[in-house]
Amino acid sequence: MHELALSRSIKNIVTKAAGGRKVVEIWLDVGSLRQVIPQTLTHCWAIVAQPTELAGSQLRINEIPAAVHCYVCGQDAQVDVFSLYRCPNCDSDRVAVIAGEEFAITHIEVEA
Repeated sequence: MHELALSRSIKNIVTKAAGGRKVVEIWLDVGSLRQVIPQTLTHCWAIVAQPTELAGSQLRINEIPAAVHCYVCGQDAQVDVFSLYRCPNCDSDRVAVIAGEEFAITHIEVEA
């Protein structure tokens, strides 16, 4: 369960960024290729945050679908994990992943 380790890393980053202020919400971008289960991450966050000043803060997860750019037809297209290495428009295998690998804290809301 790497979601527990991810939650601990988020806790360290958010604690430092909040500078002692109460954190209300943390927004994350999580790509579908990161193999993170959002519900498990949220559950682990509640466990990790509970004994700290982050208790009660909420994770807001923006799930980013996988997408590729095709070097043959020039199209950008969303793909599922099973067809990641083929262009859904022309079936070429000359593609580059352009989305779906994200894992980033994008916003932290603190009380005034």
